[in-house]
Amino acid sequence: MARGGNPFTTRSILAMVLVGSAAFLLLLYAIARGWDGSDEQAGTAHAAADGLQGFSALVKLTEARGYDAELSRSESKFNDDALLVLTPEAFSDGERLTQIIEDRRWRGPTIVILPKWYAFRASGLPGQDDPPNGWVRLYGQMGPGWLEEFETARIELYGRSPDEEDTQRALIVRQTEDAMDEEEESEPAPPGYSGFGMAGTLPQYPAQWMNSADLVPVIADDEGRMLVGYSTDSENEGLDAFALAASAEAARETEPEDRAGETATAPPDIVVTTDEYYYDDDEAFYPVVIVAEPDLLNNYGLADEDRARAAMALIDATVDGADIPIVFDMVVPGYGQADNLLTMAFTPPFLAATLCLLLAALVIGWRAFRRYGPPMLAGDATTLGKSQLVGNGAALLERTRRFHLLGDPYANLMGARIARALGIRTAQPEARAQAIETALARRAPGMSFIEAANFMRSADNPRELLRGARALKDIERTIRR
Repeated sequence: MARGGNPFTTRSILAMVLVGSAAFLLLLYAIARGWDGSDEQAGTAHAAADGLQGFSALVKLTEARGYDAELSRSESKFNDDALLVLTPEAFSDGERLTQIIEDRRWRGPTIVILPKWYAFRASGLPGQDDPPNGWVRLYGQMGPGWLEEFETARIELYGRSPDEEDTQRALIVRQTEDAMDEEEESEPAPPGYSGFGMAGTLPQYPAQWMNSADLVPVIADDEGRMLVGYSTDSENEGLDAFALAASAEAARETEPEDRAGETATAPPDIVVTTDEYYYDDDEAFYPVVIVAEPDLLNNYGLADEDRARAAMALIDATVDGADIPIVFDMVVPGYGQADNLLTMAFTPPFLAATLCLLLAALVIGWRAFRRYGPPMLAGDATTLGKSQLVGNGAALLERTRRFHLLGDPYANLMGARIARALGIRTAQPEARAQAIETALARRAPGMSFIEAANFMRSADNPRELLRGARALKDIERTIRR
């Protein structure tokens, strides 16, 4: 038994399958791209931010210069052979940041841009006439609070403290009395900077600068204070060529005990990283570049052509001619995402399962569209009513092998049917059989009802029962013609 016609056409079903598959793939893509409703333009400084303190312009600038630049929301990118640009916030985890950097010292160079500005989204402030999305207002400086936990380089950071007057200079991390400048009655002009054979001015007073015996300066302000430096335990010809004040070699020859009057632990002779790389302290790491003054690289700073040139000079020197991409991290600022499910599906060891599922879906789809005719309707597991009664009785007789009990009732049943067809009203079996025999002699002289009925009553096996039933059925069919 076949079902009725399908209410859906083949095109409708195919359209539903395609739309559902596209929606599922879009969901996976949205998860990978971080479309979770979070606002990336809320005043934080990261590579996707368009505000003054953001670094979206640096991403576009590196792409325009031919670099393969990408924003990363996955921690797996920390171990890529690439230039990693980290933009930690003021309240980031210094120990975690140190671990990220140290785990990749043999993978590629790293640039760490320290935070500086305390910013609010302009659209959330009173008196703003619907500014574009991403615009911010700067409300003073707020340096990182995690430098004491940062072990890659020991840094003393100087700038304007948010707790002091606008014209007061203060040490942000480790205050020392000799580092304090006297108050000034008016806002000074923006300080200058120099490095990589270039010079210019910062967008706003004051500069954020640092002291560190673990870093070699490459960009300094107009008073010779370090704005950008790179690690002394690294080797990079591009940065070494533009080292300021002292050569990179002289900085590396300084003993740890002689640096800033503190005691430091020398690197071990043999170190095993998570990737089982073995090295000794005679071999140099990839450089770690610390940018104390983010206005050299952020959107605020790159609005000036001279600062943009200095930023690209820093990038070029750090890459040092290597053919590597630039990865701008979004995990440390708090915009990381889970691994892309779509990418994982096509990456070993999940690739084999994905291919099997795709092949199974292809076979099922082909079978569904190539089937001949409508699907057959499966019968009920338990038949109801008379059919069930007949089936159960037949099964019982077959099991007990008592076929001789079927002949007499069937002969009487067929006699009553034939008599009714001939108009014979007598109920006595013998008289009825004789009347049928007389009427049958006139219509079909070659047939005998009495012989057929007697043969049926004497049958004791399925073959004889079928022969007797067929003979009686032929008589009935002849009478009804």
